[in-house]
Amino acid sequence: MPLTKTQKQAYQKTFDAALVKAKKLPDETARTLLTTLRDYRLRVVDQIASAEGWNAYYLPQIKNSINETIAELDIILKNRMGSQIDNVWNKGMALVDDGFVAMNVMAPSLGMDLSTLTMSQELSGGLITKLSSDLGNDIMTQVQLGVMADKSQTQVIKEIGRILITPGVKQPAGIFGTVATRAEAIARTETMRVLNGGHRARAESLADEFPEMRKYWVATFDSRARSHHIKVDSQTNPMHGGTPILVKKGFTVGKYKNIAGPHDPKLGPEESVFCRCTMKTTLFDKAELDELYPDAKPPALPIVKKKIIKKTKE
Repeated sequence: MPLTKTQKQAYQKTFDAALVKAKKLPDETARTLLTTLRDYRLRVVDQIASAEGWNAYYLPQIKNSINETIAELDIILKNRMGSQIDNVWNKGMALVDDGFVAMNVMAPSLGMDLSTLTMSQELSGGLITKLSSDLGNDIMTQVQLGVMADKSQTQVIKEIGRILITPGVKQPAGIFGTVATRAEAIARTETMRVLNGGHRARAESLADEFPEMRKYWVATFDSRARSHHIKVDSQTNPMHGGTPILVKKGFTVGKYKNIAGPHDPKLGPEESVFCRCTMKTTLFDKAELDELYPDAKPPALPIVKKKIIKKTKE
């Protein structure tokens, strides 16, 4: 039996309200990881400040103590990130299921592709292990340099503080900056990957049963938005004049073809790290969307003013 317009409206209203809440999940994940980092920073600081001695003789003892703390940090971060990933995946699936509940339609429980969930669990675990290892090495480098340069424990603690909790500072190597910035990138990127992946997997599992279901890309139109994401939004988002595509079809994002949605594992880091884009699904057909959004067009991007440096005469 075909879905009525009222049912389709109920789906969209419920979906949109749930997505607003779900988009706050990256903040929650980031807070969890950054709070954990701060707690362990205090432990490392205490270990250095209360070291039995502060010279080359005591370095092995200090190193063992710090390594044990970093190993524990690695386990805690992975456990907390893993729990959050499972929760977010379920939230992504619920975007579709709650919409069907609002329509009073039973969505069949069909086999879903869990590859994105599995890959994100493995990827985030590997990234966190690398982060923890680098953190331990950086801390010990500062301790060793401090002892060699006859710096006080207080001076070394200040250096370690910069390593741990100064987000946004440009570093000479890597796409990430400090440990805090890297942790936040992992938290936000993987949370959005799993949210979009859970939503996408559930929608694709229903595509044969509900062939009218379509999907579209939703970008954030601001100065931080990637140009390729703005383009695919404008092409597919009905609120911006675009035409949604079939759930099992792919988007084109820059040089990447047949992309299932935002944070698809096939996208390179230049198109996924810190990406805030989401995917929406709709049951409206093109005529209904044209009626809903008769004057649809992409919003204007903010103008970024460039600083003009005036040359002075010597």
